[in-house]
Amino acid sequence: TTNGTAATPFPIGDYSPEAFPTLPGTGVATPNLLESGDTTLLTVDVTPGANPVSTGLAVMADLSAIGGLADQPFFDDGTNGDVSAGDNVFSFETTATGAVALYVLTAEFDDDQEREGSTSIALRIAPPVVKIHEVQGSGPDVVEGVTVRVQGVVTSLFEDDDAVEKFFIQEEDADADADAATSEGILVFCDSCPITPAVGDLVTVVGTTDEFFNMSEIAAFGALSVVIDSSGNSLPTPTAVVLPATLGGTNEELTFEAVEGMIVEFPDKLVVSEYFQLGRFGQVVLTVDDRPFQFTHLYEPDDIGYTAFLDGLAASRIILDDNNNDGNDAIFGPEFNEPYPY
Repeated sequence: TTNGTAATPFPIGDYSPEAFPTLPGTGVATPNLLESGDTTLLTVDVTPGANPVSTGLAVMADLSAIGGLADQPFFDDGTNGDVSAGDNVFSFETTATGAVALYVLTAEFDDDQEREGSTSIALRIAPPVVKIHEVQGSGPDVVEGVTVRVQGVVTSLFEDDDAVEKFFIQEEDADADADAATSEGILVFCDSCPITPAVGDLVTVVGTTDEFFNMSEIAAFGALSVVIDSSGNSLPTPTAVVLPATLGGTNEELTFEAVEGMIVEFPDKLVVSEYFQLGRFGQVVLTVDDRPFQFTHLYEPDDIGYTAFLDGLAASRIILDDNNNDGNDAIFGPEFNEPYPY
């Protein structure tokens, strides 16, 4: 068959746009969270064209940002870290070097049929892992503005508009230190978290230390700032908190600094002593042992005695709060809001 007018014939075939699509592919770094100088396996899984079938697939990536070549070939022949030859998963094992940062590498690929595609490979170079108690220290505040990398078990989640905004993590029991003055827990603030963890997840967090309204936290933003390492882990053992507090009123910053962000339990009986803010802010005041009387119900009026009474009362009570700052928020049914968590 010829074109009818030209002297040179051309073969009949499918030359529709669908026959020459852009090649899809997915890039991954394993591990994708590492220290400078660590080895990682970069892979690009390419879906070959089907009509006509791709031949001569090739993958090239720019690794200059992590100390590699700007035009590094990837391999699908069982070498250079490639696991299975000929499966269209192209690989290159490399040592990543660079400053602590998120890196998004670009990989491009093509075939002999002149189809092309590209994808990205994200990895984060992070500082060495430290324990949460090292970040917390024994003082009232963390050293602010330091980029840290910690690992811990997610113990509770806090949402804003039904999206996880922050969560607490705590060291596993085996990783806790013997210093009762250093907390094993910390708040992770991620705003729009890059992933949604669950209670019991073991996560690695990379972020910047901060002190926000006397709460020590790690601000973790961006891809790979929170990575789930495993799920379904046991929660750390609760730490017993005894009332009256020995360091002062329970609303004072230093009183519970040593257990900030940790799972705790109160072995003594707590009774509801006030619920004035229950309807508006979801707060209940609990007092150890029994509901307290007014000072003059038990004692004669006395300035010194009254001051001591108030100090004792402040050390014996604690607020149970639903962590919802919306006033008079609805609590009846998920279509309005969540019920009190307690």
